[in-house]
Amino acid sequence: MNFFRRYRVQILICVLAAFLIPIAFNFGQLAGLKGAPTDTVAEVNGDNIPFYIFTNFYERALSQLSPADQSSQEARNKKKEEALRDLITSTVMEQQAKKFGIEVPDAQVVSSLANVQAFQQNGRFSPEAYQRALAYQLKMTPKDFEAEQRRQIAIYKLSWLIRSAVKVTDKEFELALPVLGPQIKQQINVSSAASKKPAAPTAAEIRDRVAEENVAASMNEWYGALNHTIKVKLHPEVLQEVK
Repeated sequence: MNFFRRYRVQILICVLAAFLIPIAFNFGQLAGLKGAPTDTVAEVNGDNIPFYIFTNFYERALSQLSPADQSSQEARNKKKEEALRDLITSTVMEQQAKKFGIEVPDAQVVSSLANVQAFQQNGRFSPEAYQRALAYQLKMTPKDFEAEQRRQIAIYKLSWLIRSAVKVTDKEFELALPVLGPQIKQQINVSSAASKKPAAPTAAEIRDRVAEENVAASMNEWYGALNHTIKVKLHPEVLQEVK
């Protein structure tokens, strides 16, 4: 489908930050939690997050910090917490995608990889460039990288599925018109101030704004309900090995 052809592997580097399930951790209290010795940092509804996956994700997050922050234990702990939360969120969303019967064909993974510039030479996919990028930049095996790619496409599809199910009724549009109309008009006029051509919001723009608010409300409600069903078991003795 054309919609999914536009998906790019760069999205892999970030979990869908706008849709994070509100999971909070205090690493200062990890010593008080109990877990059997294992190479798993956490178990999410029975699915494991391996130590090596977590450390790879954590190291990529650290690489985004300034040298000063990289030497700050407080900053490192914050990235550690974010990495764990993001991986747990990603695991939960993957589980939900499977529950909804969402599948990602091999051809879709191959297509998304082929469209990444970093994996190309002379405008074509290069296995050598792909291997170099994984080995020296992402520090991942092709198997793990492609599994992550498949997972993120599934999550993206799930998000799109939920969004596509949200509709704006004529009644909702009528009720929103007096409130959102002036707001959108002001935003349009600010953005077009340089051209000095004030513009009025169209019905389509207002309907799109109502749809976005409905989507946000629906997702927040769904994620809130989903959060109550999440069972997470941390393994602090493994997490404490990561500095």
